[in-house]
Formats: sequence, structure tokens, C-alpha cells
Amino acid sequence: MSEGKHLIAGLEGLHAAVVACVGDLMLDRFVYGEVQRISPEAPIPVLSIQSQQSMLGGLGNVVRNLGSLGCAIRLFSITGDDAPAGEIADLLDQVPDCQVFLLKEAARKTPVKIRYIAHSQQLLRADHETTNEASPKIAAQLVEHFRHQVEQCTVVLLSDYAKGVLKGSHTRELIATAQAAAKPVVVDPKGHDFERYVGATVITPNLKELGEATGMPTSNADAQSSAARVLLERTSAEFLLVTRGPAGMLLVPREGHETEFPSLAKEVYDVSGAGDTVVAVLAAALGSGTGIIEAVELANIAAGIVVGKVGTAVASRVEISREVAERS
Repeated sequence: MSEGKHLIAGLEGLHAAVVACVGDLMLDRFVYGEVQRISPEAPIPVLSIQSQQSMLGGLGNVVRNLGSLGCAIRLFSITGDDAPAGEIADLLDQVPDCQVFLLKEAARKTPVKIRYIAHSQQLLRADHETTNEASPKIAAQLVEHFRHQVEQCTVVLLSDYAKGVLKGSHTRELIATAQAAAKPVVVDPKGHDFERYVGATVITPNLKELGEATGMPTSNADAQSSAARVLLERTSAEFLLVTRGPAGMLLVPREGHETEFPSLAKEVYDVSGAGDTVVAVLAAALGSGTGIIEAVELANIAAGIVVGKVGTAVASRVEISREVAERS
């Protein structure tokens, strides 16, 4: 790989992507305070709350990243009919060029992850959520909204957090619809059942997901490549991009040799949300016509940026451009 000049055209073209995003929306809530004593009721700290902050999580964090890249977004998801769903809708209104197709299911709890933090340390996380598969009626409506919009898009991104939106046979229907419209499909997977992702263009498991899905060892690059090729066979995907934390990324094609991408992180403060950044940049690059190698290089640069920030951060096009310039 050359240093960076060859990435400039792909970076400048990101705004041309129109990304259809389907998956699990969540609300990430952060509660900050101080601990000055232990509870007399149990051996636990007492948090004196000082402030709170809510952010888009799950697919919402992917969308935040896409917005920072200047892409157009078409978002499809299912929430509950509750207050967190309203908060998510308000936060999505702040994302530029994002058309939202949200369905509400009364029996569903919109996923909320509440993190209690004192002195930069997380004390507790409390989750409120429904993870059941969406009802057949709601799932069919989601697919229909997607079908009407996919022709206007240049790439499809499925963000699976196992909260119910991408459970069941309709995931295959979404991918088949994208295939029929000749749109590449990028999948950020979850769980053991990768066969519901049959026909995707690129699937991006991390090492844990790769091992769980195949039951194979993943301790070195050769083992990772072998496991990836098993999943390629099962899913008929064109590529598997294995994200490996400090070891960088491994791109395994259905045909040909794999390519390793070393981590570019200068400092690592927080890895939360880095996977969202990778799939967002990868999808945006593919959706604007960039080749797979260059798309992964851009995603790798973006990942190196976000792990140097605290919290579920995003990498803007300006920041990526600065890194590319340093390598040119």
C-alpha cells in the first residue's frame, strides 16, 4: 500500500454516497456524578448525580459517523412507542441530510443503555430493551419502505446489534432487494447465525464474532483467514473484513489472497464505537465508487482517529483528510 495520495480522490468523493441504513437504534445515556461515600444499605458507592447526556447509539452512532462524512442517509428502523423513541427522533433531526423511516411497535421497549460514571470511571451500566424479533406485520412494513427507497441509494448498510430489527427471514429479503437493485451491501454482524446475511458484499466481524460464528480458533492470521473463508462459503459474501483491535484488520476475499491492514492508532483511549466508524466509512467509500482496498484503508484511518477519543466518538472527513495528507 502506498502512503496516502491515492486515497485523496476517494475521500473527496464520500459526499456522493447515499447510504441506506437498516438496523437497531439505541439511546446511549451517560449519567455523571461524584462518589464521596459508601451506602449504609449495601457495600456499593453512592453516586451524587451532577449531569446527564444522551447520544445516538447502535445504528444511530453509525448514522452520526455518516453525517460527519457528508453523506446522504436513508434510515430504516423500528423503535418502541415510548419517550426514548422521541429522544432518538429529536437527535436524528440534528443529523444533516438524513431521511428517517421509523416504525413504532407498542410492545417494544426502545433500547436504552444508561452508564453511571464518576471520576472518569464507569460504575454501572443499566439496559432497558426489547430484543425480540419484530412482528411480521412491522417487519413487512420496514421491508416495503426499504424497497421504495433503495433505488435512490448507492450502498446498503445493515447494523445488527441483536435488538430485534434484523432478526428473522426479512434480513435476507432486505439483502435480496439490494442485490436486485445492484447495490453493494455492508453488514456489521451479531450472533452465531451468519446465514441470514447470505448475499452481502462485505461482512465485518470482530475476532470474537468470527470465533463464535465458526467455532474455530482465531489466534493468528492464518487461523483467522481459515475461519473467514468458512463464513465466506456459508454466506456467499464477496469479502470478510475482520476487525482485530490492536492487530488492525484482515480483508479476506472469496477469491484471491487476503490483505492485512496494521492498526494506525497513535494512542488508544476508548475503543467503544470504533466498529460503527469502520462500517460507516467503508460503506460510504464503496457507495461513492471507491475500490475495496482503498475503502478499507480509509476505514482503518478513521478507526485510528476515533480510538484516540473518549466515548462513542466520530471521525469527520476533515480529520480523515488531515491524516491522509500526513501520509501523502
